[in-house]
Amino acid sequence: MSFDKSYVIVPFQFANGTYYFSVVNSDTLNPDCQNWSLQGSIKLFAPDSASVSLAGRECGPYGEEWVNYTGTMGHYSNEPDPADFFSFATTGNQWTYDVLLNNSTSCQLHQSVTANPGDYLFAGEVTNDCGWPFSAQSLKWYVSPIEYTVYSDSVANQVLYAFYLDARPDTPYRFYPGQDTITLWLLEQKDEVIVPADTFTCMKFYIERRIHSNGSGLEAGYFWVSNTAGIVRYQATTMSSSSSIQSQVLSSKNF
Repeated sequence: MSFDKSYVIVPFQFANGTYYFSVVNSDTLNPDCQNWSLQGSIKLFAPDSASVSLAGRECGPYGEEWVNYTGTMGHYSNEPDPADFFSFATTGNQWTYDVLLNNSTSCQLHQSVTANPGDYLFAGEVTNDCGWPFSAQSLKWYVSPIEYTVYSDSVANQVLYAFYLDARPDTPYRFYPGQDTITLWLLEQKDEVIVPADTFTCMKFYIERRIHSNGSGLEAGYFWVSNTAGIVRYQATTMSSSSSIQSQVLSSKNF
């Protein structure tokens, strides 16, 4: 059996020599895919081949297209290309950013992933020498192959913003951390960015943050996000205070 696209599968059970898995919906914003429910199983019957079955609802009119695939799967030596999906979150990975503030102060921001407490959940630490009220705070990310979500801290499930691999250019994505409103738009699917750490092919997003907690503050700018490195660059267009970030570029990483 063969398919014209790649699928992300998540195993959830192994019983009597058979792996059972679900297939992640890679086009979550498509109205025809809202009822996605695709599952399957793999059973090894020879050292280099297995029988595969896959059934359920995938994308189709009204999201009700029922499919039923069966076939055999042989040994395939090539590894998936990590550039095709979000693949940068691993315990031990570290990032260093050169930061320029609105008051022309230069400083550095460091991020590190120190733990993987759950499926696609990553925890760590963010430190800086930028003179902000915090010198260190916790990091919490959700990074699946198709989603990169940044939380406000390691305890709360309050989302600051999220980048989706299947994001659509004409769709605003809104998040509501505390009293603020953050909106993201995808501008370009592939944009080459050169920073001190390397050259990356990135998704380019426009972000707008309305800060209701201090009246009518507004911050806006552009994010460049790499599938293999995470956030590579941020460039502000509107800043609400002298300590706001004017630019942030990836200067080094350890992976």
